[in-house]
Amino acid sequence: MKSLFLFLVFIVIGAGITIAFLSQTAKTRVTQPKKEAVPLSTKFSLKDAPSQTLRGTVLSLTGEVLWQSRIASEPASIATLSSVQQGEELVTSESGEFTVQFLKTCTIKMSQYTHLNFAQTLPSAIVLQQRKGVVSITNACTTPLSVRALHLLIQINQGESTISVDEEENIITIDVLTGDVTVAYNDDENVSTVLNLKNGETLTFDDTTRTAEIN
Repeated sequence: MKSLFLFLVFIVIGAGITIAFLSQTAKTRVTQPKKEAVPLSTKFSLKDAPSQTLRGTVLSLTGEVLWQSRIASEPASIATLSSVQQGEELVTSESGEFTVQFLKTCTIKMSQYTHLNFAQTLPSAIVLQQRKGVVSITNACTTPLSVRALHLLIQINQGESTISVDEEENIITIDVLTGDVTVAYNDDENVSTVLNLKNGETLTFDDTTRTAEIN
């Protein structure tokens, strides 16, 4: 009987110690703060264009061609070039010609004395800036291809067109060989004008007077 009594006493004491320990642990437990989600950062590079942009494949390079990288302050002569990325510029000399292709169907050919800036090469839209010279463009893909020539905005919707920029006379000429082209500009009173050109038509734009004529 005495042994049974001592056994029960030890059980009660043990239970009390366990309860006290758990109670103390609960009081001293520290709630860990929730970790905030760290936003993913995108690395920016002056040298390389964003990864989502397109690179053009160089099809031909003849004569003297100058290339300006994204980090250069002026163009330098090159012997070879495999691709063109967003933000780069190309200048052809008296003997130079250059042809590049995007998406295997959109071809851009620079003739002599031409200066072209590949301002944007996103899959959704390719945008060029033509400062001078003659550029022949064939657009056979679904991606819109636009050219900023002085103050004239040109979109090659489809087909082949030739754009000529005379920087001395401030005259831009667009010959639509096939397909269709849309142009837009503001006149000297800042009124916007949009014109649609079709196969066989030629547009002459005077950048000084901001007037256009279609033949």
